[in-house]
Amino acid sequence: MFLRYALADSGLSGEELDNATYQLRNADDEGRLTGFLIQAAAEQMGMDPNKLLNLLAKLDPYRLEYLITQGHEVDPTDDNDMRSLDEQKLREWIDLLYEEGIEGLPAGTCHRSWDITPE
Repeated sequence: MFLRYALADSGLSGEELDNATYQLRNADDEGRLTGFLIQAAAEQMGMDPNKLLNLLAKLDPYRLEYLITQGHEVDPTDDNDMRSLDEQKLREWIDLLYEEGIEGLPAGTCHRSWDITPE
């Protein structure tokens, strides 16, 4: 229900909305949903999470599935806090969004140049 509400202004047809919500609910093998990933990525990019959600929802279903599946690689750093995502993996996923050429992302925030120092 939340996804349908969040995507209310996406302009998608009924079938497109069904496809998008199916993919955006696509949990990884451990049952983690994509909400924390999209929220964290949006915050890193300085944009509203609902806007990012709407941009992703408008993608071709196969492209959306690919991006969400790649997002499953962004693991939490704390099993007790699913919001504590691995920052390097999150940045790599954000870079993938830019590499895919998703229109509407904030300009100049591709993070390939970020210095990631291993701990």
